[in-house]
Amino acid sequence: MRIERIEKPNIWAPIVGMVMVAAGCAAFVLSVISAMIIVNRGR
Repeated sequence: MRIERIEKPNIWAPIVGMVMVAAGCAAFVLSVISAMIIVNRGR
């Protein structure tokens, strides 16, 4: 809880956030695609 960290510009914070969001979306899409493939194979 130091004020020194707030004074420094956090350049990596938005980049890490975007990477995490992109990874989450990619994982969701891959899970949906894998589920559809399993359903299609089951039929």
